[in-house]
Amino acid sequence: MSNSNSSTTTPIDVAIIGGGQSALAVAYFLRRAGIRYVVLDDQPAPGGAWQMHGIRFASFLLPSGVHCRAG
Repeated sequence: MSNSNSSTTTPIDVAIIGGGQSALAVAYFLRRAGIRYVVLDDQPAPGGAWQMHGIRFASFLLPSGVHCRAG
């Protein structure tokens, strides 16, 4: 029996569940390492609590050493 689904699939190495800040940081470093990944989330936009709770004043340190404020 043949498979009638003609779509192609792309193999992945890691599935990241959730699209919050930690998940986005993991995705960043996986991409830098050349590891194939997918981020799965039920929200329409990434960012987790920043999006859900309207947090506009969170500050963070980027991997490049640049300190910035969200929003």
